[in-house]
This record gives sequence, C-alpha cells and structure tokens, in this order.
Amino acid sequence: MPTIYYPGCETEELPFYTCDPCEEYESARVRSVFFVTAAYYAILQANPLSLALWQAGILSEDIVIIPKVVGALDAPDPITGTGYGDDLETNLGRDYTLTWRDPNYKNNCNFYNSLAHKNGVYYVGYRTSTQSAISDKTVTPDARAPITENIEDNVEWNGSAKWRSRFQPCPFDTPAGVFSCFGLQN
Repeated sequence: MPTIYYPGCETEELPFYTCDPCEEYESARVRSVFFVTAAYYAILQANPLSLALWQAGILSEDIVIIPKVVGALDAPDPITGTGYGDDLETNLGRDYTLTWRDPNYKNNCNFYNSLAHKNGVYYVGYRTSTQSAISDKTVTPDARAPITENIEDNVEWNGSAKWRSRFQPCPFDTPAGVFSCFGLQN
C-alpha cells in the first residue's frame, strides 16, 4: 500500500546550534583577499585546511592571493520573490559585496585591469584574524584606483567582488603561512 508524503524543497535537517561559552571572538576586518578558479574550487573546498592544496593552487595559478588589504563584507538584506500558496514570499538569496583596499598601487595596474574583466571566472575568498571563507558562487570583480586631492592620502586600489547566493560563506581555520607576501619565479 502506498504511503502519503509531502515533499518540500528543503530536505536537509536544521543542524544543531552550538553554544560554546569558551569560544574566542573572531576579530573583524578583511585582512587578505584571494581568488580561486572555477576549475580548482572543488579541490580546495574538499580540504581548505590543507597547506599542500593551497601551495599547489598558488603554483598552478589557480589561487591568487592579495595578502595585505583592509576591507569588509557587507550583510545584505534578503532578496525575496513571490510566495505561493500560503507563503507570503520566497527567499531568493542575497547580493553580497566584498570590498577591499590594496596599497600596492604602482605594480598592480595590469593585474587589476585584467581582474575587472574576469566575470564568472573566480570564486572570491577572504581572511579575517584567524578564519578564512570562500564564496559558493563565482563573482563579478571590479577595481579602481581613485586619486584624491588630499596630498596626505595614499593612492590605492579599491577592489570589489559581487555575487548572489542563498548562503553566507562559512569560516574555516586559516592555514598558517598562506597569506604572507611572496613572489613566484618561473
């Protein structure tokens, strides 16, 4: 005899909430930004704590790191659509914007000009004090270097990466040594 069931879109159970009164607070500020190619994203997501995966991705140029920035990730309001049946509305996701300022102005003009035309090529990630996170969708990057009239201001790159997702990026422990300033030699 058949059974009656009522399928829904949300098939995952709500995970348990974790209350840890001993957990240390995470300090704010985006301190580093990185980009991961779509081809390497699943590899890195499988074990983002693996220093070997990070190093391999950097050497293959599937991971690009901007090690020393100041920035922020906004907390956007949800984008809602028409609800059906008894639902007033449907949550379609959020439009995230990660912004940063990079003081390495002179030698990065070609990098930022090229990055600004890489729509849908990269996922973006960022580092706070001890945690890192990666977007779950590819991004639309942009960069510009405004020059003010104040002679005491620095000229710096103002970068941004935008994406739409239903999910906030989840943090993971930042692998040691990955976000240091380094160079690659051929």
